[in-house]
Amino acid sequence: MTLGTIIRKAREEKKLTQTELGIKIGVSKYEISRYENDSRVPRAKKIRTLAESLGINIEDLLESLIEIDDLIKWGRVYGRPREFVYIPMYQNRINSDDVSYTLESLGAVVAAGANLSKGQYIWVANVEGCRWIKRGTRLLVYKTSKVCKGDLAAFLLCDDWIWVGEVTELNGELHLCFIFNGEEEFLNIERVRLLGKIVHLALDL
Repeated sequence: MTLGTIIRKAREEKKLTQTELGIKIGVSKYEISRYENDSRVPRAKKIRTLAESLGINIEDLLESLIEIDDLIKWGRVYGRPREFVYIPMYQNRINSDDVSYTLESLGAVVAAGANLSKGQYIWVANVEGCRWIKRGTRLLVYKTSKVCKGDLAAFLLCDDWIWVGEVTELNGELHLCFIFNGEEEFLNIERVRLLGKIVHLALDL
C-alpha cells in the first residue's frame, strides 16, 4: 500500500475532507491531493503531523516510502543492539529540503566483517548520545567512495566506530572535519574508511 493510499483511507475513516486535513497540518487541500495521488512526498515534519492528525502509526507511513528488501541485525550503539536496513536506490524519493545539518560526532559500533556494496543505502537507526541527533532519529547513508566538498559523510575510525564529518578542503586535499571531545578535528579522507554520505535525516520515532 502506498503512502498516498494510507493517507486517503485514514482521512476517509476520520471523515475529514482534504481541506479539513490540510488545515490540521498547515497545507492546502491541493497539497493533500498531491500526497494522496503519490505525486508528492511529504517532508519529514509533515509525516509526523499527518500521523498524529490521522491516528496512524508513524512506522506505517515511513515503511510505505521505501520498499525494504532485507532486515538484519548489524552492530551496536552504546552497547544496545540496533537494526540496520538495506534498501534499494530511491534517491528521487528522499526529501531533505527541510533538514539542517550540524557538525558533530556520531558514536556507533559496526559489527566485525560488516560490509556494504556500492550503490546501496542503509539506515543508521535509533542513534543516541549526540547533541544534535535526538534519540530515535535515523540517518540514511548512501554507500559511495566519491564525496565532494560540503557533503556530510559517514566514516569509520579504527574499523569499528562510525563518525559523521563535513567534507572540506585543506591545501588542495579533501579532509573530514568533525567534533571529538568538544574540539574540531580534521582528518585526510585517505586515512579513513569511508562508508558513504548522509543523504537524509528522518524524524525521530
